[in-house]
Amino acid sequence: PQKATFKSLIRYLVRSKKWDLIPLVCGDMKAYHVFPDGLFCARIVNACISARKFRVAGILLESCEIDRKIAALAYESALRSYNKLHMYNISVDLYERMKSVEVVLDPGGRVLVMEAYLKLSNYKKVVE
Repeated sequence: PQKATFKSLIRYLVRSKKWDLIPLVCGDMKAYHVFPDGLFCARIVNACISARKFRVAGILLESCEIDRKIAALAYESALRSYNKLHMYNISVDLYERMKSVEVVLDPGGRVLVMEAYLKLSNYKKVVE
């Protein structure tokens, strides 16, 4: 399978709200080592979180962890989406998960993490 095939399939599944099939496609992406680009993954993760499909978003993030650049974009999108929904605890947990799999955030992503810590009144972590 090609990258374009997976992108089209995932785009179709999101538009038609067939959320339960997306994890299966992610499993196939891992098996065939074919991954969409970072911006596409970021948009799909954002769509999942906006639709309150957090488990699907987590599976997508996990499948993106193989490529660090793709993972950084997808995680930053997830952080932005969770902060937008005022789910700061999940943002902090996501940041800890990123550190454990050695995904490096750009400065914009770090600002999102600091914002989450600030909203949780964890001022010591903001300064670190």
